[in-house]
Amino acid sequence: MTGQRGITLIELMIVVVVIAILAAIAFPSYTEQVNRGRRGEGKTALLKAAQQMERFYTLNNCYPSGTAACSKDPPCGLASTSPTALCAAGILAFSGESAANSWYTISVTVADQAYTLTATPQNFADPKCGTLGLSNTGAKTKTGTDTVANCWAK
Repeated sequence: MTGQRGITLIELMIVVVVIAILAAIAFPSYTEQVNRGRRGEGKTALLKAAQQMERFYTLNNCYPSGTAACSKDPPCGLASTSPTALCAAGILAFSGESAANSWYTISVTVADQAYTLTATPQNFADPKCGTLGLSNTGAKTKTGTDTVANCWAK
């Protein structure tokens, strides 16, 4: 009796099941690592923006806004809209090299002698951390399901 060559249907199904199990384990881990990398871009953009806001404050004794406490001379007499305030402080409204290639949009809310910077994900979903925030006091926030410490960890 001669031996047959090839694989049986059962052997093929076992290989398919093993590959499916590996994919089910690997894909969520891969997705989380990609999101962590993108989140790093957002955190970096917020920290750079905070530096620019503080630099503006050092030069003008106010944050870029049109509030009563900061309405004496330009550039402090600017409107308090986010794009105007970001532009006045030299901050880009996106996290990457260009708006099209960025994972976050940056916005700012300015009130009297305080601000809150916000990085909102674009073109991807981040259910763990969602929108990231950073205030003038250094307080860090997030809107997702994970903790602030995990979202802002290195």
